[in-house]
Amino acid sequence: MIEKILNNKWTKLLIGTVVYLLVVYETKAQVYDTYTWLLLIFILLAFNKIKLYDKEYFKTSVVLSFIYAFLEVLGKTVCDNMFNAKEYIDANFFTVNKFILLILTWIFIYVLLINLFEVFDKYKLFEKKNGNKSRRVFVFATIVVLLARIPYFLALYPGVLSPDSIEEFSMFIKANVALSNHHPLIHVLFMYIPYNIGMALFHNTNAAVATVTVTQMIITSLITGYIITFLYKRNVKTSYLVMTLLFYALLPVNSYYSVTMWKDVMFSYLVVLLIINIYYLYKEYCDEGKIKTKDLAYFGIMSFLCVMFRNNAIYAYFFLILVMMICFGKELKKILIVTGSVVAIYLIIMIPIYNSIGVVKSSSSEYIAMPLQQIGRMAYKNTKFTKSETKTLSKLMEIEELKRVYYPANVDSIKFDDDYNKEVFDNNKEKYFKTWFSLVVEHPRIAIESYCISTLGYWYPSVRNWTTRRYVHENDLEIYQDSKGISALNKMILRDDDLSKDVPLLNLFLSIGFGFWIMLFLLVFSMKKKKEKIVFFAPLIGIWITMMIASPVYGEYRYVYSVFLSLPVLGIVPYIETKQKKKSKLLENKLMKQILRFGVVGGLAFIVDYAILIICKEVFDINVLLSAAIAFSVSVIFNYILSIKWVFDVNQEKSKERNFILFIVLSIVGLILTEIIMWFGTDIIKIHYLITKIIATAIVMVFNFVTRKKFLE
Repeated sequence: MIEKILNNKWTKLLIGTVVYLLVVYETKAQVYDTYTWLLLIFILLAFNKIKLYDKEYFKTSVVLSFIYAFLEVLGKTVCDNMFNAKEYIDANFFTVNKFILLILTWIFIYVLLINLFEVFDKYKLFEKKNGNKSRRVFVFATIVVLLARIPYFLALYPGVLSPDSIEEFSMFIKANVALSNHHPLIHVLFMYIPYNIGMALFHNTNAAVATVTVTQMIITSLITGYIITFLYKRNVKTSYLVMTLLFYALLPVNSYYSVTMWKDVMFSYLVVLLIINIYYLYKEYCDEGKIKTKDLAYFGIMSFLCVMFRNNAIYAYFFLILVMMICFGKELKKILIVTGSVVAIYLIIMIPIYNSIGVVKSSSSEYIAMPLQQIGRMAYKNTKFTKSETKTLSKLMEIEELKRVYYPANVDSIKFDDDYNKEVFDNNKEKYFKTWFSLVVEHPRIAIESYCISTLGYWYPSVRNWTTRRYVHENDLEIYQDSKGISALNKMILRDDDLSKDVPLLNLFLSIGFGFWIMLFLLVFSMKKKKEKIVFFAPLIGIWITMMIASPVYGEYRYVYSVFLSLPVLGIVPYIETKQKKKSKLLENKLMKQILRFGVVGGLAFIVDYAILIICKEVFDINVLLSAAIAFSVSVIFNYILSIKWVFDVNQEKSKERNFILFIVLSIVGLILTEIIMWFGTDIIKIHYLITKIIATAIVMVFNFVTRKKFLE
């Protein structure tokens, strides 16, 4: 019935007209202009051949298109109103016009998706055999990519050095600069070795820096050659291989980044190698039911390099561990041994070893970007703070100064301001976090809109922000830009970065939000084939989540560069087949179902807890402690009802009163256990409280699941 309605010519005529109206509305085109009439005719002709219904992908397209449409309309509203100090952003979002725009956009994206799914589903990615020329492919791809990067190296000689790069070089060039974990020391070591080789050979600082740049160029080119060879060995079509080679060689951002001294560059290439490692584990597990120890060891080594090359990568790694535990359940013991070893070694290096050699911890302002921005926006919107709040915040920065320097898209304007007293925060973290939390509860609308602005670029495609640096930052290390090569090429390479964002098609690969949309589409399409394929995307999802939690900038391309580098590998994931072509068992396994449902219920209970806390405090003006108690009680009851109805197979012979009392007792024990772990981790063994919180959450989740399953079933 639905198929007949949607594929009817009159329905297509109606949908085509809707799309036309959307285009005219969004572009503000002149409706009496000849080109708009021609556009309408073109759209109606195109829709005559467009499919509007497919049984297999209908529900998926409806849901995914709504997510995209919601993000698009919300993102546009946030983008247009981020500098609006007088009105709330939600007041501009929840309007009739925005609702109509949401519906039109939803229909438009649905049409695109239902047809894209069909195109991708019919596409044949693999050829029968590519032959046995993998060495030639590796050498050829590596050389092509390296040659494509040489003009950038010459124009930007000795390399691109931002303030972060200068800080890293200072650690080993200057004698009196202390080591700091603000930048991963493994990346400092990565630069230190070739730099000293360059100094020994050329006795010149610029030449030594150029040696580091050439080293990075060669390594990234070799990794690219390996990626293309990996695809070649998988019997991927020649056309796909050619497009992949062109993607890595000709996309300018790849060449710019290859000569830029950022930790993010090497980290991103390592992430792609990690995903390739996951491919081997996935194939072995699905084909043979077990994972080879050798490949698991390679995975462990690559995991360790990833978490060491970026400070916040450890949080993304915890997410990957969780997904691997679910997808590779039969090899749980091996997975936990390897991943646990990686985490243990990481903590040993980051805490006792770094402490013993005097490594300075990074400033707290690096991980409190979101709270700073939320408080800054409250000042910007003339929020009336209480005397106590004003007194507390003024020690950090005067309210008027905070209002003046606040910039919606970037926390740097606050944390690098001369009046920002980071030492005050470092010495009174608990007090300031309590103040921030109380302000969020008091002013949730501003807090939410600030969060949307702070993360905007990671989910809204139309955000424009710089992508690359083109210079050597001013320094006292005797490092300066000294362009070589052909002047005409140099002029083109050194041009303004924003020009490239106006080039059709090219600008798609410079939009962080669009990169996220592509990844989400590939994730959904892959999981339609086999749900366990989420494991390929887990590292990137983890990275994206860390950006959504604590990004200092509303859209920093280098932070998620790994998403773009991984696209050619992710593109083959939907088409990967295994010997055991049985239906996915990820959600058929009873234990896996319960674990996933337990996670969903826990998340919903948290939302209920938080929402009731706000309602009690803001709407009914109940004391905050009593509000917290009410919220906790309601969330526990909510959690209990869903747990017995949806998660666990409750033993009907046991009384409901007994089960409820046990559930509450176990919840309280879990809360006490969390507090004990937090105290022990932060006060006794001095682990960073954010890392401790993750460990505590993981342990208590396991405790809650195991105990509730044991006593309720």
